[in-house]
Amino acid sequence: MPKYGSTPDIFTYNALINGFSEQGRLYDADKLLSTMPCKPDTVSYNSTLKFM
Repeated sequence: MPKYGSTPDIFTYNALINGFSEQGRLYDADKLLSTMPCKPDTVSYNSTLKFM
């Protein structure tokens, strides 16, 4: 995204975390959650936890 002049926001990260979680890739979802530059919100944590 930065290559095209756009920066990801909390909604983009939440969509990625939710997608990882739905696919059972909880390690990747957790890794993204802990390294994203913006502060995680309730949706971020719920997307990770609902598939555990």
